Amino acid sequence: MPLTTYTIDQLRTLVLARKGVEEPTLSTDDNGDAWLDANAVAHLAAMLQMDAQDVYNALFPHLATGGDLDEHARVWLDSQRLVATVWIGRVELTRTTSAAVTVPNGTQMLSSDGLIYETTASASSWDSSNRCVVTAQSISTGAACNKADATALTVQSPPVGCSAVATVNATTTAAIDDETHAHLRSRILLATQYRPGAGSPADYVSWALEACPRVFSAYVYPRWNDGAGQTKGTVWLRPLGEDNAHIVTADDINTIAAYIETRRPVGATVTVLAPDRTTQTVALAVTPQTGYGPDWTITGASMTINAVGTTVDSLAVDYAGGTIAGLAVGDRIVCAVGTVEGGYEQRIIRSAVMGAAAGTITVSPPFSAVPTGASVVRAGGPLWQPVFDAVLAVFYGLGTSSSNDADKPRFPTEADGCPSTLYLSDIYHAGESIEGVLAVNVSNPVADVTNVRAPMALPAVLIPSSVAVSWA
Repeated sequence: MPLTTYTIDQLRTLVLARKGVEEPTLSTDDNGDAWLDANAVAHLAAMLQMDAQDVYNALFPHLATGGDLDEHARVWLDSQRLVATVWIGRVELTRTTSAAVTVPNGTQMLSSDGLIYETTASASSWDSSNRCVVTAQSISTGAACNKADATALTVQSPPVGCSAVATVNATTTAAIDDETHAHLRSRILLATQYRPGAGSPADYVSWALEACPRVFSAYVYPRWNDGAGQTKGTVWLRPLGEDNAHIVTADDINTIAAYIETRRPVGATVTVLAPDRTTQTVALAVTPQTGYGPDWTITGASMTINAVGTTVDSLAVDYAGGTIAGLAVGDRIVCAVGTVEGGYEQRIIRSAVMGAAAGTITVSPPFSAVPTGASVVRAGGPLWQPVFDAVLAVFYGLGTSSSNDADKPRFPTEADGCPSTLYLSDIYHAGESIEGVLAVNVSNPVADVTNVRAPMALPAVLIPSSVAVSWA
């Protein structure tokens, strides 16, 4: 039963009432002797209540925090609170000479937000474009160290013949933050509510969470039969990455499979696979408040781009019949890119040479791969990135939890496929919650989108393939 507590006023009243029973003629006027005595007792009782509340909270994992929660983890979990990790990936260096250049192991690079990265191997093999890809990792830990592909880094004390500008080539292992109280608590509750570990669906979710810190949740199919030779009794596990919208890597899949192999029931055949993707496009127009509008404008035509490549920092743009106003160095520009989540990126204009119908715009850092035939170039502004990120967060919030209890994992069957719904109202709320946004008009989707899976079909995660934020 919950611990009942009282306010100081309530405690004082209770003490005075007790005194009144013992001495019916006693005066209980404010600031009288009896009142002052009762007030002192009430304050002492309130402090004892606080201590009792702390002890009470520490006893139960759903109320415990801090070190008390860690103590519950030591009792119930194989793995304790997950600690922050470093970013591991590859960076691309550029040679400025045809002569032999060696960039030593441990060369440090600085990101625009002040984080330090260092190479974990020497770089000496340059391709015909004078580029070399080398492994690297962050010095600090935490999710802030994760950088998108093509993010620019500044090489500290580059050797002669090496450019001072490097770019992130790929992420092999994303960094994570220290595990939050909420995430640790959910793992403890899962362990306490669904024991013993005899191979129930909850066990497979727990094992996936324990095996890999980048796993957020998982779909479990305890009796999967795909109609193509798989027999009943086969367990299919589909782990979900952080934010519940990221697909875990092949290395993580192998790690999870190896971890479960030592814990699964005898006779169980377990298949661990990343979820499939179902893409969804979003288009919305933002009406900004005064002072929050786009950095520049184009009227009478749209702007198209001719530059195509793996990364693009120089845009050959065409706006025949249109008029450009206010474009200047330091302004922001938005471009459709390739497979980057959300399909768009915003960059800073470093130089611009504009004619009557065409021009060249240089940006930094470079855009990611621009697909052939890309024709979407828009003015950026202070609201674009916050609105874009807010819409992505809506997708990240689509989970595997039951609709009536977000703390309990959902164990799908072959029949339901564990659907999730992207609510149109959530997209409106995400955009309109950003400071400086007056209104948002969502033109796509036109209604709620439910990711219903047909019977016998494995789950697919809704991925925002295109989030087109324009100006109303």
